[in-house]
Amino acid sequence: MRPPGTSTASRSMKVSSEATWHFNGEQIKESNAKMQTLRDTLLNTLNSSNPNFDAARELIGQYLHLLQMFYSNTNWVEMSGGQTAVIYQPLGISGLPIMAAAPPSIDTCRSCGGTYSSDCQNNLIVAGNLLTSGYKSGQDVVKPAKNPGSVAEGKCSHGGPRDSSATSSAAVGGINKDSMDTTYSPHHHLHEKAAELAIDHTRLFFEDPTYGLRKLVGDDKFQDLLQIRSGNSLVFVIDTTGSMGKDIAAVQNKTAEIVSETKGTPNAPYNYILVTFNDPGNETTVQKTTNPDDIQRWLAAIQVHGGDDCPEFSLTGIQAASTVAMPNSNVFVFTDATPKDPQKINYITSLITEKKLRVQFLVTGSCTRKRVSHDHIHPRNVD
Repeated sequence: MRPPGTSTASRSMKVSSEATWHFNGEQIKESNAKMQTLRDTLLNTLNSSNPNFDAARELIGQYLHLLQMFYSNTNWVEMSGGQTAVIYQPLGISGLPIMAAAPPSIDTCRSCGGTYSSDCQNNLIVAGNLLTSGYKSGQDVVKPAKNPGSVAEGKCSHGGPRDSSATSSAAVGGINKDSMDTTYSPHHHLHEKAAELAIDHTRLFFEDPTYGLRKLVGDDKFQDLLQIRSGNSLVFVIDTTGSMGKDIAAVQNKTAEIVSETKGTPNAPYNYILVTFNDPGNETTVQKTTNPDDIQRWLAAIQVHGGDDCPEFSLTGIQAASTVAMPNSNVFVFTDATPKDPQKINYITSLITEKKLRVQFLVTGSCTRKRVSHDHIHPRNVD
């Protein structure tokens, strides 16, 4: 899930054209540095006092994409034994050095025929202690040109019909292990091994006893991140601006009633979440607990203040709640004003739909008409 204003299509095009996102073009050091940055950002995100799990999941996706590209597009599988190859544990971890890449002066492949389905199993000629990867046409790192009609050796290509460098510049052929299709993957014979190593390394990324994500962020955050807990959340999103002064006691009574209805029953939620929002929007707070007594105490302590105009940052509060709520949760929103942040509606609607959240507004009002004080509050589903 991406915030508003981010174009998935434009980002995808940029990623596909950058060699570092694929470990192509011998950008070994640069791609590894990108992995390190993603991993460090991920750990900082998860170890914050209010982790953004949606952002963390996207970072994990980017990191694992690069991890898979390493095994598919570099010569590590061939270098470390082919069918007996092992995972490369230092990959993507800050502080751990990575093997050197072949310098520009060294040829790394020999031509392996002029057709896409040619046998390229033995086309690597780079020394055993140097990493290399194929160059791919259309990306921002260009393969050094050599006439394939007169020269047999040169830098490796990625290979396949979508890579014109595979036939236009020596060394002809390629080394990618993207698939088992001989037309698209010159090293198709190692595809299953590359996939196996990527899977094993993914397990290591999550569960390594020293560097694994679970070890570094703790079980609670790890389970929240992967949404592997049973149960759901009971979520309250409450407007604490001054205009709620006449209603806040009723809000506190209603929320206490909702908590009491499930406390100690088989329908009790896994956790309770309280989100308060005010004006400005950066005064949004998030509190989580598995103890119903905590949420009761937090609700009783709510005080109203601020909010000089009518519209309020209700969608900012709902976004914060939707980000941390478990799937299939109930979200109760208490506000008396029109949203000041309507530009977020599409993103929030997608997030609510994705998580199958049930959102209900209580104490509704409008900035275009006089507010009505509520002595009794009843939920209303949002269409």
